[in-house]
Amino acid sequence: MITGLYRTNSFQSLYNFRRLVSSQTHYDTLGIGKSASYSEIRSAFIELSKKYHPDKNDGDIEMFKRINEAYSVLSQEKSRRIYDFSLASRAKPSFTNSPNEYDVSNWERDFNFHLRAMRFGGNKCNTKRNPNISRSIFISTTLIAVFTYFISIYTFIKNKQYASFYTRAYHERFIQYNQHHDDGLTSLKENSYEDFED
Repeated sequence: MITGLYRTNSFQSLYNFRRLVSSQTHYDTLGIGKSASYSEIRSAFIELSKKYHPDKNDGDIEMFKRINEAYSVLSQEKSRRIYDFSLASRAKPSFTNSPNEYDVSNWERDFNFHLRAMRFGGNKCNTKRNPNISRSIFISTTLIAVFTYFISIYTFIKNKQYASFYTRAYHERFIQYNQHHDDGLTSLKENSYEDFED
């Protein structure tokens, strides 16, 4: 049973859900306020990680993991913004079948999705659970393809117009040069003939 839970990664999701249901946030874990600066977050992390480190004084391993997780989320500006937004949406309760029971699974799913989306090359987002994601990806990809197609056609037409314009201008200049050169040669020939006759 435990092996199966580990194999399907359900044990981790159960652990996350238990931790989520508890009202403790990452800010509470580090013992800081929501408006804490990066230096305050870092100093709180260093102090608590020394205190709860597993190698020193039989530290609490679970607390050490939570401290590391809290620091990894709050130390980066982007993940902290997503986490704060998730906390704000968590404060607004959405009720399940029972009126006294909060539905925190939506909050957990949204936060985990945002964290996965931030990681480059991480887990792929689950489009089966959220069909709006696949629809928005399809629409944005189609719009980009159409936009690129029309831009390439416009660029091709403009380049063709420029090429014909410059070719025409080159031919006109070439003809003018040849006429001017021919006029110069004929006048030179006439002058040489006159000198020869004299």
